[in-house]
Amino acid sequence: MAHPQLRDKEPPGYIMLPALGLTAINDIFGFISDTPYVRVQLRGHFEPVLITEPLRYFEKRLPHFRRISRSRLINPDLL
Repeated sequence: MAHPQLRDKEPPGYIMLPALGLTAINDIFGFISDTPYVRVQLRGHFEPVLITEPLRYFEKRLPHFRRISRSRLINPDLL
């Protein structure tokens, strides 16, 4: 999991994503579980980015995102 000290440095509206660094939450369309990894679909990225955190980690960190199935978490602001 991401180190707690890194989370303390996140400005409002951003999240620290492994392998990507600081990312604007409004640039995240959603997450797709691909156990044990998660694919993140981002604005401006044609291909999803593979992340080593489980889906439940992002569900806890981004409570306004909606779980629409067992394997998908989406940003309702981008629907």
